[in-house]
Parts: sequence; structure tokens; C-alpha cells
Amino acid sequence: MTTTVDLIERGYFPQELPPPFSTNLLSQALPMLQPTSNYRVKTSRYISYDIPRVKLQRRHLSIPNPLHQIKLCEAIEANWTNIQRHYAKSQISISTPVVSTIRAVTPNRGFEDMVFERILRSSSSRVLLRTDISRYYSTIYTHSIPWAVHTKAFAKRNRQNTHYGNLLDECMRNCQDGQTIGIPIGPDTSLIVSEIIGSEIDFLFQQRVGQVKGFRFVDDYYLYFESMSDAEQACSALHQTLREFELDHNLAKTTMMNLPEILEKEWATELRIFDVRSNLTAQKNDIVSFFSKAFDYSIKYPTDPVIKYAVTRSKTFNISVSNWDIYESLLLKTMIVEPSTLQVSLQILLSYDLHGYPLNRTKIAETITEIILHHANFNHFFEISWALWISKSLGISLDIRVANAVSQLNNSIVALVALDLSNSGLLVGLNTTNWQTYLTVNNMYEEQWLLNYEAQVKGWLNAGRTLFTAGSLFSDLNSHNVEFYDTTRQIPTFTPTAARQAARTIVPTDNQQGGDDTLNYTGGLQQNTNTFTFY
Repeated sequence: MTTTVDLIERGYFPQELPPPFSTNLLSQALPMLQPTSNYRVKTSRYISYDIPRVKLQRRHLSIPNPLHQIKLCEAIEANWTNIQRHYAKSQISISTPVVSTIRAVTPNRGFEDMVFERILRSSSSRVLLRTDISRYYSTIYTHSIPWAVHTKAFAKRNRQNTHYGNLLDECMRNCQDGQTIGIPIGPDTSLIVSEIIGSEIDFLFQQRVGQVKGFRFVDDYYLYFESMSDAEQACSALHQTLREFELDHNLAKTTMMNLPEILEKEWATELRIFDVRSNLTAQKNDIVSFFSKAFDYSIKYPTDPVIKYAVTRSKTFNISVSNWDIYESLLLKTMIVEPSTLQVSLQILLSYDLHGYPLNRTKIAETITEIILHHANFNHFFEISWALWISKSLGISLDIRVANAVSQLNNSIVALVALDLSNSGLLVGLNTTNWQTYLTVNNMYEEQWLLNYEAQVKGWLNAGRTLFTAGSLFSDLNSHNVEFYDTTRQIPTFTPTAARQAARTIVPTDNQQGGDDTLNYTGGLQQNTNTFTFY
């Protein structure tokens, strides 16, 4: 069973945030808070945080206010048995939420399992229908939650919150200032709610077409048939079902084709099996060839995460110290051209730095500065916040140009990382006048709620004074020492292959202990155990 504590501790903040952002202390304080019904604020606004996907594509994440996120989690926990019973109506979903130790819940099959499901479920079929729900999370009509649970006719006649579909509808709307269109992307609660709707769509679709081979993963459908006409009829039936929930399928991604299908694109196959040799000269050439192939494939497949896959794959390479400068330069180039690599690039830089490789901090500083100055023009908060955190992680000072650019941005994530750098002496000249205007009682349930609370608690903007209304949620959180920004947290590191092989040639003395492949970075920084999605 999933609980409110789990959903807040491991399923609240999006995993794409920089490591210091944490809800651990909030989850620990939950048993000591007043009943949430005592906090009578009706709605709140979420923090917007866009992340890059590929090239110009972006995904819009949301970080709801803790009051209404907690209320939503409580509603889910109270009705978890009913929700699971509802999930069982779908015979084709492979993304039913299950309790996890990494996040609060995860799909019962991973994205990487889809290719195997395609093989297993299509063996006796001739035709594939592939489609997805267009902009699924962003276009979900919250009133369709009770439609899915209780049927539309029942929900229209019975609007009381004693029916859990209506309760989830209200809780979801309250997380987003009363909006009825879309649900927040980022919290695990949205996977839970989207699967409620998805399971009912599957059930009604199967009633129309009968038993069907194939599966749905969140919003992606892979369906298999004996003939093209069967696939066409199923496509029409699915479209009709989606329209009942005011959703639509993505015409640009809808295809019907004769099997067999290509199961793995050429770029994935070639980059996955690419071998980097240990001979120093050969290795240098191999590194260049590998990234050249990745850059070439990223041009041929502009909507695929080629470069991010390549950088992640390169973690397994046995990079020698003498070839580090070539590898490092290519890594920095990927950070510029494909900023979705910033997370894994930091992990690589920290890991090699920990094992004595000569990082070129001047070149890294130039790269970070270019990223921040460029993306500040477009309010790309993911790129800016991660670039700032890379600076903090590697102890790299940034100049006044960065301070001036960051000072103008209105985003809690960026502002808090920048304030951390300023407090650490790594960002001189930061002008906080703009952010200080958010420090009011009235702003605790507006978009910059996180900056308002955390900057007050840490004394970064207000010299230790707090402006919390007595008896409010945030006053209670402060009294229980809840913070959302932990300066000691860090991304997990790993032991590079070359360092691991060198260590095997050393015989430990009585004073040495055996090593672990996952090491903490120096400076007392703790590992952030979040996983990272590479697609």
C-alpha cells in the first residue's frame, strides 16, 4: 500500500531537480502536524520548472504547494484499495503504479521493458497499430477522474466528495489554482491519477473491440492484429473512447504497418556495442569516433535522445588520464548542445575528480557561464539551476555576468541554488532585491512559495526574520525544523573503470578497507538516491 508519507518523501518533488531539493524532513514531520482540514486555504499555485527533452522540445514540470499536495496524497492513501481495484479493469496496461523503494510508485514495467513486450505480444500477429494520447497529462480534464471511476452519468448526478473520484478531482484542482485542464507533471500522484483514467479507457476500448493483443504504457499504445482492416477499426474505436474523456490520439504518431517492425534504431544498437580500446592512441581515436557517431546520429534522428544516451553509455568507458582532456572537452560540448545531459555530466565530472583526474576548471567555468547566459534569455530554469549546481559541486566561482543574469529570474529553484552559491562565496554580486519582494505572508500559496519559505528559514534574504501566520502550515513546518533545501546532498558518484582496474592491482594494508563502486564525493556531501530517466 502506498502511504502519504511515502508519496511525500519519495514521490513529491520531480526527480529532475538538482540534488539539494528534498522532502525528507517534510515527510518526517507529517505525524506531528495538525489535521490538514484545519488548514483552510482553498487553492494554491504550483512552481513551474521546464526541462529539456531533445533539441527544442521541453516538458513542463510542476511542484505543487505542500498543503494541497499533502491533501491529495491523503485522499489517495484513504482510497488506495479502491484505486487498485479500478486498475484491474485494464487487461493491457503495463504502467500500473506499484510501490517502489526509489520513488513512491513506479510503473509495473519499465520503459526499457517495452521492446521485450512488443516481441512477446506480437508473435502471432501481422499488423501493428501504434498511437499515443496527445499531450496526455497536459490535457486531462480533472472532472474526467470521477467519470472514469463512477461513470459520467453517475458523476454528473452525484458531486459530493464522499465519492472518491470527486474527492481526487477537487484535490487535483486545488493543487493548480482551481484549474480543470491538465494535471501536474512531476509528482507520482499524477501517475496514479492518470492510470485511473487510462485503465477506464482501456476497459471501454476492450468492450468495443473485444480481446486485443498489445499493451499501453502510460500514454503509448502498441496493438497487434491479423489484418489492416482490424487495425483500422480498432483505431476508430480507440479514438471514440478517448473523446469520451475529452482526449485525443496523436495523429502525427499514429501508424499502422505490416510486421515485422524495427525493434531498435540503428543509433541505439551501434552506440550500445561500441568498444573503446585501452591502447592510449587507439583509445583517443575511439573516443572521437564514438562522439562523432553520436553527433551524426543526433542530426539524423533529431527527436531521439541520442546524445544523452551516448553520454550515459560513456560512463562505462575505461578513460585513461592521458586522454581525459579529449573526453572532458567532448563532455562539455554535449552540455552546450544537449543540456539534458547536465545531470549525468555532473555525475561523470564528480566521479573522475574524486579519483584524481585533472579537471580543467577554467574550461568548465567557461562552459557553465555560457550555459547560464544563453538560457537566461529564454527562462530555461533547468539548465540554469543545474549549471549553478555544477559550479557549487566543483567549487567553481562565477563572475558578475552570471550574477546579473540570474538576479533577474523569477524561479524558486534557480533563486535558491544561486543564494546557496552566494552564501558559499562562489557567486559575488548577486542582487536579491527582486526576490525579496516575494517574502510576504500573502505569497506563501503563490508560485514562489518555496523561495518564500526556504529563504526565510535559512535567513538568506531576511536576516533570520520569519513572516509566517501563526497556525498556518508553514508556521508549523518551521516549528518542526522542516527545510526543503539540503546543502549536503549530492548526486551519486561511481568508480570509473580505469580507477577500478588500478585499484585491483593494489594489495590493501591492515589500515585499508575494501572499496565500494559507489563512493561519496568529498566534503561530506551525501548522495541523492534519485534515479534519472534517460528518455
